Amino acid sequence: MNINKITKQAIEAFEHTLTPSELTELADIFVSLSKRNTPQDDKKAMLIWKCIGTSQNPANIAGFHGAKSTCGRGINREIVIIMNRTSINSHPTKIEKAFKALRTL
Repeated sequence: MNINKITKQAIEAFEHTLTPSELTELADIFVSLSKRNTPQDDKKAMLIWKCIGTSQNPANIAGFHGAKSTCGRGINREIVIIMNRTSINSHPTKIEKAFKALRTL
């Protein structure tokens, strides 16, 4: 799978202004990926965000950021959840480092 080719195709697909139903459908996909709580699915969700932002369509960027899934979860909230989860996983706390050091004794 060539991720660059897929990304380019996705960016081109988001050049047209998405309808409210398309935004909701995309929000459903994004939220379902976020709810899985895995690094791989977080990357997929953020790739959707990147493609929309890279498409240079302000209506899509604003529309998607403010979109809600059919279950009522907002994209803006899910992005924060994913970013916090990524940050926590990437930067262990001092306590986590201490526990890891203790386990090696």
